Parts: sequence; C-alpha cells; structure tokens
Amino acid sequence: MASPQSAARVLLGILVVAASCRREHVIGVLDGSGTTEDGSADGSTTERAGTSLDGTITMTGESSSDGPPIECGAPTGHSACDFDGDPFHAIGLGCPGGEQDTQPILDPVLASPDPDAWRVIREYGNPTWTPREGSTLLVVTTGTLPLADDSNRVELPLGVTDAVDGGNGNPDGEDLPAPVVPSPGSMGGAGGRPFSACDGLGDCSDSLLEPWQAGGPAQDLAWMAFDVDVPADTAGYRVALAWFTAELPARHTEPGTDVVVWWQSSEAYTGNLATLEGAPLSAWGAAPWVASQGLLGNDSPLFGTGFDGTTGNPCELPGASFVDCPRGAGSGWLTLWGPSAPGERMSIVLAVMDLMDDDRDTTVLVDDWRWHCEGCQPGLDCGLRP
Repeated sequence: MASPQSAARVLLGILVVAASCRREHVIGVLDGSGTTEDGSADGSTTERAGTSLDGTITMTGESSSDGPPIECGAPTGHSACDFDGDPFHAIGLGCPGGEQDTQPILDPVLASPDPDAWRVIREYGNPTWTPREGSTLLVVTTGTLPLADDSNRVELPLGVTDAVDGGNGNPDGEDLPAPVVPSPGSMGGAGGRPFSACDGLGDCSDSLLEPWQAGGPAQDLAWMAFDVDVPADTAGYRVALAWFTAELPARHTEPGTDVVVWWQSSEAYTGNLATLEGAPLSAWGAAPWVASQGLLGNDSPLFGTGFDGTTGNPCELPGASFVDCPRGAGSGWLTLWGPSAPGERMSIVLAVMDLMDDDRDTTVLVDDWRWHCEGCQPGLDCGLRP
C-alpha cells in the first residue's frame, strides 16, 4: 500500500498537470515574467524583507514578536522591480536577482481580455491606497478603470461602481479557472467541518459552494495564477490585500454576490484562503465584519475609489442601521496568510468575479508577497486578518 506521503506526491502531480492544462487554453492573457536569472534589473531597489505588516519579523535569523530567531530558507532581502507595469512584479514576485533577494515564480498568467479591468499603479483614489512595498501595487476589478494620470494615480468618480452598465469586457458565463472548484473539500470531500481533513481537491474552507450555487457562473471574470517553489523550512507566506464592493450594503442578504477567491493547491492546504472569519470575501460573507470593522459611505479612505458616498435612503447591515445608506464598502488593508510545506511546489490562483449580474463592481488591491517562516494553521490563523 502506498504511503500517505506517496499519495500526496501523486495528488500534487495531478494538480500541477491540471494547472498546465488550464494555462494552455487561456486566451487574451498577459504573461508575466518568472525570471530566475542572477543580477538585478536596472532601476530596481533592494529592501529588507523581514518585517511583516503586523510588526512580526519573519525572515532568516531574525526574531519573531514572541520568541527567539525563527530560521528558514526564505530570502533575507527583497529586490523591488515593480516599475515596469508587470502585474507579478507589482506584488513582489518574479523579479530578477539573486536567491537571497528575489522570489522566482513559474508559469505566471494574468487572464483579462479587457485591459481596463486591471492596472499597476502608484495610488488608488487617495494616499490610503499606496504600495506596501516598492513603488506600485496591482488593482483588479469587475468593472473598468481609467488610465492612470501622469503621476501613475487612478481616481474613480462618485457612483461609477454601481452603474447598471458597470461590467467590463471580460468573459461572462464562465466556470472557475482550474484548479479552483466550489465543491467542499473538508472531511474528505463531504464538507461540513471547514479546514479539517482536506481532500486535496475541493475547497477545504467550504466557503465557495453557496455563493456559486446562488450566483454562478462567473461574470466579468479576471484571474491570475502562478506556481512557486517553497523555500526550505518555510511554513507559510503572506500577501497584502484590500477589498472594495458596491454590492454592500445593498445585497448583503444575497449569497450570490461578487466574490474574490485566493486559491491554493498544495500539500499544506487546498482551497480558498480569501476568507474573513471563515466567510467568503463577498458582500454576503463579509457583511457582519464590515459593519463592525470596515469602511462605509463617507469614510475618508473611500474617497476617490468610486465606492464612496451615500444614497439618501435608509438601509441596514447586521448590527447596524443607516438613515443615509452607503453606496459601497471596503475592508481597509488586510493580510492574507497562507500555509506551505517546505520544498513543495504550490499553485496559486487569484480570481475576481461578478456573480448573478454585472451591475455593481468589486475591486481588489494586491501587493507585497513575502514568505513567513512560522506559517499559519488553517482554521486557526490562516486567511484574511487586519
């Protein structure tokens, strides 16, 4: 009988083949650079890579916030090369350089036939939304984005994100990009206990099935994907993410609303990690969290994003009532934490999509991928956190 380790390796091979098939059939994509050459690109900058967004020091030979140095094989520096408009470079991946200051990736793809559904920019709306590392960040939306101004800044007018014609030219009626599947992956595929006994194929967060059944297939679908080899002794990674939607508060009771997916296929975990307190990153799933901790209406960080302003009509959210209902909502900067198995090759997919219709937009900002020596535990501290 094959050992569990052998079975896991066979399963990982199946997933990698599936990912390859996925990318062979993508049309209208921008291929990012997965450079592995030594040396640095002209104009690149090098940063110390050890400080995470919550103040924890995460790289080789440095101290965590509550103990002795945690050592792993992750790069100890970071060469930013995000000045060239490449979406993967913008989030800190695939830059040229040496093994101690870059993170190579394999087979990077951004699938967005509509070029106005994403931007690599210096600022989104206002100075709240500027890069967490380097000089640019990535913006992906189910709507459209104007061209950046001379300072590489994008600003959206009030109300544009909840227009009836708010869609874009990206595909409608689409399935989820492989290997993403909405079916539950917990309890060996039976579901019912998120993040437990993952089957390695389905969504071990059990967060995608209800939105997909209520609102699928995908509309205005944009997605990006890459494979990455995990450094030795490295148990996880993190990436900065901010989320905005015009479907909140208006549609917070409807499961089939726009959703953002961060999918990981790996030995450590398979499933969606774009979850807030276990719920999907959607107007329906995130409504209780946004009502208590998020951004709404005339909160100043929403100015210029297109998700600001109010309607003049009353509305409610879980635990909150409004005389003048917000037009949209946002999360503030969050950190997405993911687990990894040292030495494995894992596949990552970010997908942003409308569900049910394309009348109201959802936008996500992504920046600052870094390895994290200690990692996280699914069901405990993986997923999205402020």
